[in-house]
Amino acid sequence: MISGVSVPAAAMTELLTAVVGGAATARITAGERGRSLEMADGVRFLFDRNGHYLNDVNGWQLRMGLRTSSPATRATRSSAIKRVLGWYDERGLRWQDCLELAHMNRLWLSFRSAESPLVSKATWNQWMDHWFAFVLYAKQTGLVDDIGFNRSDVIERGRSARPVRALSAGEFKTFVQAADSSRMRAGCAACLGTGMRVSELAALRLSDIPDPQSPSNIGRAYLPATIMGKGRKVRTIYWPSTAIKWIQWYVNGERRLAVETLRQRISKQEITASQTFLTVGSGGSLIEQSTSPLWLAENGEPLSQKRWGKDFAKVSDRCGKNGPQCSPHNLRHSYAIATLSLLINAMLKKEMVDRHLGREEGRVYFMEPIREVKERLGHASIDTTMIYLDHIAEHRALLSMAVSELQATYFDA
Repeated sequence: MISGVSVPAAAMTELLTAVVGGAATARITAGERGRSLEMADGVRFLFDRNGHYLNDVNGWQLRMGLRTSSPATRATRSSAIKRVLGWYDERGLRWQDCLELAHMNRLWLSFRSAESPLVSKATWNQWMDHWFAFVLYAKQTGLVDDIGFNRSDVIERGRSARPVRALSAGEFKTFVQAADSSRMRAGCAACLGTGMRVSELAALRLSDIPDPQSPSNIGRAYLPATIMGKGRKVRTIYWPSTAIKWIQWYVNGERRLAVETLRQRISKQEITASQTFLTVGSGGSLIEQSTSPLWLAENGEPLSQKRWGKDFAKVSDRCGKNGPQCSPHNLRHSYAIATLSLLINAMLKKEMVDRHLGREEGRVYFMEPIREVKERLGHASIDTTMIYLDHIAEHRALLSMAVSELQATYFDA
């Protein structure tokens, strides 16, 4: 359990210097941790269940505390961080490994479940404001490599509704049909088909897309490729052939027009070739290499990661309040749930066949799919992947598939 104590204002500057300078004591004894101190300033310094002083979190609190004049705001910030960190600490998880939207969905279920909410929507939003501010600081200072959610993903708006987790096949089709560009449709196919993060999506190059006409790929439904993921770790993903087709339509259509627009801007001397990914070839022609960025804006410049979030938000608005609301991470979540569900289903079938044939190979039909999905998503810890098990039964389309399979196996046999 995360615990905390507070100190008066006079000691804040001294503590900030000590903590940031690395001179803080690594471990606080039980007696020191339990000592009752004056809470004049509202800053609650946090310790883990073993009494270790949380340097990163407390250092951030001290920085923020020096900028905040209101003791009430300091107290609210400390309380919010304590509750979120406490939730992870109770489950034996490190906050550095808990920055996926799946973790936030599970956290939301613990505190804001419609059946028995423990906190109000206003309190939840207050927590998320402070928590997102901290993890953003952690990313900016290099404490973590990436954050798997945006503030808008975790803040409740309007009525207290459950956050989007996974899209059914029908919802995905509705969302894609509402898109007004082949780039957006290709991006949706890439996220849902491979489960990649939006940062990985934005960083794709032309050379990252496998060639379906390559002799080793002909006739294959899924084409393997490697990408550079979170923490600069290389991992293998599998591209569905349909997703490749959607990307090829974009490359041969909208992207080709964007490259031509870029060449025209260079010829008009609005920009120089050295400012772009184009190189000057023989005869002065402008050539692009296979390492050129895959996604281009309408003016021919590389598409930013933030632009993807804005484009998804626009399509969500176009779908209306009753239509599917989607972000790139929702599609990553959909990929994880669908893949995990189908792999478990396949393993259960294999188990039934093995038993029929008298082969007992052990009950691996949960762990093997989880390990496979962990590798595909690039999770550092299998605990992160395990969270998706909580959502499988909640995915309506997959539940329907399970019921149909049950009927075909047990009732129609």
